[in-house]
Amino acid sequence: MIIEATEEGGLCFGLQEERDWEIFELLVSDAQGRGEGWLAKRLGVMLDDEDWDEFVAPGLTSQFESEVARVRAILRDAFEKSQHQQREAEQVAEPKEKSPAGEESGELSFEDLDDLEEESPVIGEVPITREDSGTWYSVLNQARLALEGKWKLAALEDEEGLDSLEKIEPERVSAYLRNRFYTRIQAMLLEFVLDL
Repeated sequence: MIIEATEEGGLCFGLQEERDWEIFELLVSDAQGRGEGWLAKRLGVMLDDEDWDEFVAPGLTSQFESEVARVRAILRDAFEKSQHQQREAEQVAEPKEKSPAGEESGELSFEDLDDLEEESPVIGEVPITREDSGTWYSVLNQARLALEGKWKLAALEDEEGLDSLEKIEPERVSAYLRNRFYTRIQAMLLEFVLDL
């Protein structure tokens, strides 16, 4: 995965492998609210607070759900665009030309090899525009809070240590790594994109 700043002041993730899409799919899944009272639990609010239930929770729940829906739509559009571009590239691919002697001239020169080394194949791009950066930041934060609530990742760092990952259940390691990835994206958004 390649991460670049855009001329418009956002970020763009150049995905290089199919599994890169999975990371972003998991972001939406991690951030999604589940079950009754999910927001209060995630934010550590007392569940018997009437003011919370009546005045705060409905608005925040609606806001968070719309932010997750926006990020999901951005990811869906990016995936569909990449699929369309891949189909177009396959259709445009030219057959190898024949040389005058009848041999295929599909061999690469040394200059071609240098060009190939410089170019990394990007199979899709996930944009984070300046306009959507606050939404992305919120969704990343919701995903991190949900992962912490479910897997107690701070305790993993503090108590168990990360020196022996083979002793930790794979799902928890995966949650930890996703949490770190989300944290890095948030840091980049704070440093390069968000106007605070």
